[in-house]
Amino acid sequence: MNQKMEINSMTSEKEKMLAGHFHNEANFAVIFKYSLFYNFF
Repeated sequence: MNQKMEINSMTSEKEKMLAGHFHNEANFAVIFKYSLFYNFF
């Protein structure tokens, strides 16, 4: 029972890290696009 709870908490931690990583990637892509846009115009 306790082991199952630990696995679930580890999984949620990994999911949070992945979600944060993808969120940062998306923000970086948006910033990169805007910086290119401002450089060209």
